[in-house]
Amino acid sequence: MSEGNPRTYWKTAGALGIVTAVIALTGTIVAAVINKAGTPSSAPTTSATAPPASGTSGPAAPPSSSPAAPLWSGHLNLESYVDFDVLPPKNGGGQLSQATDGSFSVNGKGAVWESPTPPTKQDCIDRIAGYGVNRFQADIGKQLCYQARSGRIVYIKFTELVQPGNVLDTPLWGTEITVWSS
Repeated sequence: MSEGNPRTYWKTAGALGIVTAVIALTGTIVAAVINKAGTPSSAPTTSATAPPASGTSGPAAPPSSSPAAPLWSGHLNLESYVDFDVLPPKNGGGQLSQATDGSFSVNGKGAVWESPTPPTKQDCIDRIAGYGVNRFQADIGKQLCYQARSGRIVYIKFTELVQPGNVLDTPLWGTEITVWSS
């Protein structure tokens, strides 16, 4: 075959195109794996203000005989299917589900809290009873009162968007959460 043969040109161009596509795909996969591995953990974080008690993460609420005293209060990078029936709350295995657009399905068991002052347990109970919604759209600064399946009352303040969602994954929200008994 001579150098000017058109078949050789097209074979070489085709092979280069395939090699380029494979390299681009490999780079995309590697970048996705690195980005996923480099994202902040969705596990609760420990606060330096109070040491964890008996393996819990985040500051535990001070013990009190008052029924309105929180069972737990702290930070959680919240994803989806949050379980408030364990302390500290954790992602996965629970009932508070989130869509990829950042909306949560609360099925009438959640209500927006609009005051700049955090609510009490009774505030949340009253708000849910009077203003319960089916869906809640999360955003930085928004607040939600929620009644978990077990009956526990939960207050969630969305403080930061740690990782935006996409068509395959839900957003990761930095939140401050308070959990009261049922």
